Amino acid sequence: MGTKAKEATEFKEIKHGKLSLFVSNSKGTYDFSKQLLSDNGLRPLTYKEALSISSELIRELSGKWFWLAEGEIKNRDGAYSFNEKGEIVELSKNKGPDTTVDIWPGKSPLLIYVRSEPYDEIRFLLGAYLKPNAVAPAIVGIKNSSKREGGANASEKSVLRD
Repeated sequence: MGTKAKEATEFKEIKHGKLSLFVSNSKGTYDFSKQLLSDNGLRPLTYKEALSISSELIRELSGKWFWLAEGEIKNRDGAYSFNEKGEIVELSKNKGPDTTVDIWPGKSPLLIYVRSEPYDEIRFLLGAYLKPNAVAPAIVGIKNSSKREGGANASEKSVLRD
């Protein structure tokens, strides 16, 4: 995953309102993904940004996972719902699988997996359990100029807590 891979990488733009999501089918470790996005004027999504465009993720990235912006998952484990802003909320009985996320805490970088079909009535898996050298099957980002959900440093400070 050296310079030639960076030069040959193309991103598909997917528009969602004012936000453009950029998806590459290039594979990448955490560091490679961050560097490739940066080299192209892009950045990783925060988990809130990713969950807020869940229908696009289901349509475009079913069966794939990708790295998110830096953050931590603490004191959360199990199934939760998320609202239209991508905020994690307690699981509600009237929520369907496409608004349900399974959270796997850990100390590694954040990733999100978009299941092809819901498993145990859950479509998304948000976790921090894989080492940064694991190779994601897709690299996903948004323009660097896009305002981050939760403030300027949300991706570095995001912590999911009870």
